[in-house]
Amino acid sequence: MGVGKSTLGRTLADALSTQYIDSDDDISRLFGAPGSAIAERFGVQTLHRIESGVLLGALAREEPAVITAAASVVEDPIVREVVAHRAEAVWIHAELTEVLRRQSEGDHRRPMAYDELSSLAEVRRPLFAEMADIEVVADGEPDQVATYVLNNLQPRQSR
Repeated sequence: MGVGKSTLGRTLADALSTQYIDSDDDISRLFGAPGSAIAERFGVQTLHRIESGVLLGALAREEPAVITAAASVVEDPIVREVVAHRAEAVWIHAELTEVLRRQSEGDHRRPMAYDELSSLAEVRRPLFAEMADIEVVADGEPDQVATYVLNNLQPRQSR
């Protein structure tokens, strides 16, 4: 949702010497169009189902990876259950005005008004808080945010 998850994901994957999977890129590759075009053509709910499916596919892989996913996936109870058992979840968020500014910079995000973004944040905030192992505000340089996350990672033994 425009908080810098792709930049953070790449930085973390490099630091951990592991694979990086960007679900936005996977969706574009699989469907030949960015999420914004899928939402426009087939509807937002269809896009959200696709986003959940792509994340679940990435989580099913055996090899370790840093995976970035659309914020919508937190609304899917199956995703939350799988993440709880298979991943170390990082919730990265930013001020809504900053999110709106960043959303205007790419074509993979569908445009949203402040009120819609605020409503989504209100619904998703408690779900992210419940699911996240680490919470971080994206108000620093990517390297600083990545260092914070790396210092707070506590991988589960039973994945």
